[in-house]
Amino acid sequence: MEPKGKQRRRVHDEALKTLSAEDLSKFVSERSKADIERNPNLQAIRVYLMDGSYKAFKIDPAEVTVEELWEVASNKLMLTPSSCQSFFIWGLRDNFGLFLDDGISCEELLLYPHQRVDSIFKDWELFEQRYNNARPSGGKNIGSTLARSMSSLARTPSIREEPAETETKLVFRKTAIVPLSEEMRYQDSGAVHLFYIEAVRNVLASNYPCEVETAIQLGGIQLQLTVGDKNNDIHKPGYLKGTVTNYIPNYLFSRMKAEEWEHLLFEQHSKCKGKNPYNLEVEYLTLVRAWKHYGCTFFKGRYSQNDTFYKAEFEGKVRIGVNAYGIHIIEPTLLKIVSYTWDQLGDWTAQKQDFMLEVMMPSPPPKGLVNKLTASLRKKEKKVYFLKSNQAELLNDTMWDWLDYLGKLEDLDADQGGRKQTQSQPDDLV
Repeated sequence: MEPKGKQRRRVHDEALKTLSAEDLSKFVSERSKADIERNPNLQAIRVYLMDGSYKAFKIDPAEVTVEELWEVASNKLMLTPSSCQSFFIWGLRDNFGLFLDDGISCEELLLYPHQRVDSIFKDWELFEQRYNNARPSGGKNIGSTLARSMSSLARTPSIREEPAETETKLVFRKTAIVPLSEEMRYQDSGAVHLFYIEAVRNVLASNYPCEVETAIQLGGIQLQLTVGDKNNDIHKPGYLKGTVTNYIPNYLFSRMKAEEWEHLLFEQHSKCKGKNPYNLEVEYLTLVRAWKHYGCTFFKGRYSQNDTFYKAEFEGKVRIGVNAYGIHIIEPTLLKIVSYTWDQLGDWTAQKQDFMLEVMMPSPPPKGLVNKLTASLRKKEKKVYFLKSNQAELLNDTMWDWLDYLGKLEDLDADQGGRKQTQSQPDDLV
């Protein structure tokens, strides 16, 4: 027989499922106020977003799971039941109390739904050691960096806060496997805003390298969304002093003086006057979604080929991105991106910090009799990349996760195609 306490909790949980998002948010707020007086273990836990802002939730971290926190955060962020599935909570180790700016210094782990929130803070070093070597099925992936600075949480006397010096942070952002086709289905303002701020962070953190013209266009949109319409009495030379790199990636900044960047940003800013913020976020996303490497899960690595300096394809530190398109090796300082589709990938291996990637090189059209005779041989030519990465095995697992997803997608398409064909057979026979 089910214990009465457990039975009450089951009935209570089932009742919660019938509440709307608005009612659930109200219920959680009212319940938390009542719980403050009788639960001394409540803490104000911050869940950060990709622009450095955060939402604070009063919970008992020893009792609440990551999935439960995600559900409440999704409601607070006004996500729909469908769009919230594209996001989850990641853990991040921030050693200096600030989010670093190089795009990959802060390491993130996509958390397990069943993990208790307090275990993230207590056992982060164990998680990091474990997942930097390998992860079990359904484990975690490394992502890109976040915004550079955080606000302090206002103190509430009756609630214990997460200590300000805590190095581990919880971050609400896209999950590791989100195809562009799925992302573009969600047009609700909450989801679009989260997609937008993550794209901004990836642009500024050099995960999405681009040319000067594109960077100015993106920076102007971002400036409009940050400060509103251009006011010549306020937004004049010197207004962006010391903050230009909030809008222009570091790897491009040295190409001009700060005053020149500011002038170009103001020009683009003026073109955005009066535009709807939602439409501007969509415009920003439209630009970056055109890139093959958009939506990647990023891993830090180092090119370790035994080439001479003049023959080396990359000079050193790189980002390795994986998405539905395939795999991308990026060196932002050179504005160099090498992308390969899944069909072009041959073999790859990962062992500790060593990652080897074999790709099939496309052959030029054959010319002449000799070339035609050897065309089939040239098609079998391969190129091999040797990379060093502390997350080599995580990278390997992420690639297999994508292949698993894409395989299921192909099976679904084939199944739907088969059903359509079956349904059309009677008409064909008439």
